[in-house]
Amino acid sequence: MKSLLRFWLFVVIIIILSLVIVSPSFASDMQKEEALFFDANGNPSYITIINKSSVEYIYLYEISRLMGGSFTFDSKDYNFLQSKFLIDQNEFIFKLDSNVVIFNGKNFYMDGPMQIIQNRICVPYSTLKTYSLLNKNYCQ
Repeated sequence: MKSLLRFWLFVVIIIILSLVIVSPSFASDMQKEEALFFDANGNPSYITIINKSSVEYIYLYEISRLMGGSFTFDSKDYNFLQSKFLIDQNEFIFKLDSNVVIFNGKNFYMDGPMQIIQNRICVPYSTLKTYSLLNKNYCQ
């Protein structure tokens, strides 16, 4: 009787371990955190940064609102989902699941693709951080 109990306990442990190791739903690779950000007027605000697959993403609408830019998303053409972000007469065009951003007509690579996370459009934070650094260096 004890050997049968040990056998079933062993089987249950193996099944549980295999589910934990194999199933991605048990170990989510997405983490959220808040970061302090200063808007176009110098007012402090918090933005949400999502860390997914070692890439930091931000909500494009949220950052466009804080930076004083405009954001549009064309969802009518399902084969070519893209969003446009305008700030300081500069244009960013992001395409869904593409690592390429078109910045003022020139193609640049990003750390990760534009994605829809929790029903919101997200882009890699490093893309806009690089733009901000270049913009500050340009103004000095």
